[in-house]
Amino acid sequence: MGLLTLALLLGATPSGQAQSADGIKVAFIYNFSRFVKWPKGTVDGSFKVGFVGDTPLKSLFARSVKGKNAGGKPFEIVDLSGASGAEACQIVFVADAAKASEIIGALKDKPVMTIGNDAGFADSGGVVGFVTGKKVTFHLNLGAAESGKLKVDTKLQKIAVKVKS
Repeated sequence: MGLLTLALLLGATPSGQAQSADGIKVAFIYNFSRFVKWPKGTVDGSFKVGFVGDTPLKSLFARSVKGKNAGGKPFEIVDLSGASGAEACQIVFVADAAKASEIIGALKDKPVMTIGNDAGFADSGGVVGFVTGKKVTFHLNLGAAESGKLKVDTKLQKIAVKVKS
């Protein structure tokens, strides 16, 4: 599915100009916050997006969502060195592949959307694994999302290049 189709399905990107691979990933993360439902009572005060590992996505995401919200809750960006504190986030992006299994294990069955930088992340129990080639796409592990009581909108399921149950 092309980026134009994605934009029509998901609406505008947070900054309106997501051209680079990182910009597209940021747009996806932002739209995941709009098209995934978390269980009642799990989002209080702010909508927390944690980043594990050194990644330019963190600062790009912070700039892109400035003044935006998720379900009426302002975004809060959280620096994580590992699993400690990750449970308090709604989304955790794992840039450090060496920490992937630790994060996935710690957040299994928790209402946290885990996202990794490769397709294998979703196959290993994470919720989303980005695939970067000629275009940025993603694999979706619906079973991992459902075990955390996350409800993934069918629009996201349709644009995933692979959905694992």
